[in-house]
Amino acid sequence: MKPIRLISLGLVLSLILCGFLSAQEKKESEQATEMYKKARQLIYQKEWQNAVEMLNKILRDYKETGYTADSLYWLGYSMDKYADSLESLEAQLETKKEALEKLNSLIDRFADSSWVKDAKYLRLEIAEELAKKGLSEYRMYLNGSIKEKEDEELELKLVALNALMNMDEEKAFPILEKILKEDKNAKLRERALLILGQSKNPKIIPLLLSTATNDPDNRVREMAILWLGQRKGEEGLNALFKIYESSTDSRVKQRLVLALAQNGSEKAVSKLVEIAKTDPDLKTREAAILWLGQQKDEKAVDALIQIYDSTTEPEIKERLMLAFHQNKSKKASDKLLNIAKNDKDMKARERAIFWLGQGHGDEVVDLLFDIYSKTADTKVKEIIIFSLGPKGSDRAIRTMIEMARKEENLDLKKKMIYWLGQSKNEEAMKFLKEIIEK
Repeated sequence: MKPIRLISLGLVLSLILCGFLSAQEKKESEQATEMYKKARQLIYQKEWQNAVEMLNKILRDYKETGYTADSLYWLGYSMDKYADSLESLEAQLETKKEALEKLNSLIDRFADSSWVKDAKYLRLEIAEELAKKGLSEYRMYLNGSIKEKEDEELELKLVALNALMNMDEEKAFPILEKILKEDKNAKLRERALLILGQSKNPKIIPLLLSTATNDPDNRVREMAILWLGQRKGEEGLNALFKIYESSTDSRVKQRLVLALAQNGSEKAVSKLVEIAKTDPDLKTREAAILWLGQQKDEKAVDALIQIYDSTTEPEIKERLMLAFHQNKSKKASDKLLNIAKNDKDMKARERAIFWLGQGHGDEVVDLLFDIYSKTADTKVKEIIIFSLGPKGSDRAIRTMIEMARKEENLDLKKKMIYWLGQSKNEEAMKFLKEIIEK
């Protein structure tokens, strides 16, 4: 009889594992999404080294979540920028060579990706710089066809404009301004904007406002909005407000929300609160809630709590709970706990428990155990088990053993046994032997 019993147990464990795979994949997708957003934010803030570390982690830990091509491009971009900050010429060159390899990986592996064209432009720039530094082997990237290089004269013009801006901004500014206003090539306007965005010329904000409002290309308009977000004064902020009031495009509004979050002033945060509460577009409200969750401003947390208490929209509730989790302030954590224990919406309770389970430390384990002990809802209990299982700490293992001893529901007990079996913990092993030897 023993062999049959072992086969049955193996079958049970396989079924349990299958049941958890989809949930695990969803969790990894959510984690990858949040990490990618954080990486992009670091790029906008020009924190190149931190961006490189974050993007490398995404490529290493979240290979199946659809962010590989995007991350490879931004990794190459960030490494190129980071290299310029290094003191050693050798370190600069090695980092730029590695950046170029990341772009090669994107171009070779993801030929259909929308990032390939941008990757080729950036690869050309890096290869040109390496070749000028004496690394002749990188000339291979410069000797391709005119089609491959996308317009040699354009590239040369861009390099010349950038150099002129560094040498004499007063002379370069009107040339770049004319390109931005009149040139038909969107790529050239975009690159002119990249050079102009860092200018301190008093005409830059009206120029950015005009570009963000009137340029025919979506990407150029969005870039102008993000450059306005870098401006800390009232003029830049008022320009963002003006664009928001006149815009009905959801994508543009989401870029405005990011620009306001980058600005970070009290006035910008107040505007984010207003958008989160009143904007008719769901995606824009969700974006505002996400970025409010990143703010350490107590007023922002109060506003998020107020929105939660007044909304019945599941999508907004979900985004708010993620914001509470990310904020990590006591007030935000207390609200998440209150939802997990008392919310009348069972789905909201389940999601709050999930986000509580993503926290660390014994306090989280105790909170989950307390909720488990006081609920009769099987779905809630399953989520708590799933949250506790991967933690693997001694406290979590002991708690799960205690839960398993008291639990009468066979399916729940099986799930706990599965996670205990993953832990390789001595106490867990003793408990499993105890079950087998009964």
